[in-house]
Amino acid sequence: MEDTSPLRQAVLAWLEQARDLPSIPQAITDVALSTQPEFDAVINAVAGAAPKAEHRDLYGKADGDWAPRWSTLLSGSGLGDATRLVAQGAMVPVEEVADSFVAFCTAPAPAVEDAVADWRPP
Repeated sequence: MEDTSPLRQAVLAWLEQARDLPSIPQAITDVALSTQPEFDAVINAVAGAAPKAEHRDLYGKADGDWAPRWSTLLSGSGLGDATRLVAQGAMVPVEEVADSFVAFCTAPAPAVEDAVADWRPP
């Protein structure tokens, strides 16, 4: 059965619009991608599918409010790399990318103890 969740649909729409992005490197950095109006739909879908209470690892404070961090969503998940490849005209398995992104966002968040136990001073 195909996943028709709003999160998956938002990612598929995001990747589809990426075909129209300029392929020049400075136009498709994670920072540049995060400012695209279409990325708001991905942010909103993440907030709906992965609430902060269950997925604090995806969130950060922005303008005093908690919101999904674009840097985690784009670089941590690999969505930014996939978006750049699509913008550059590469054949990308968008269905697989969407499924992977949904799994990334909805998988159980790492336990705080795990993050602390793995921390090493610089």
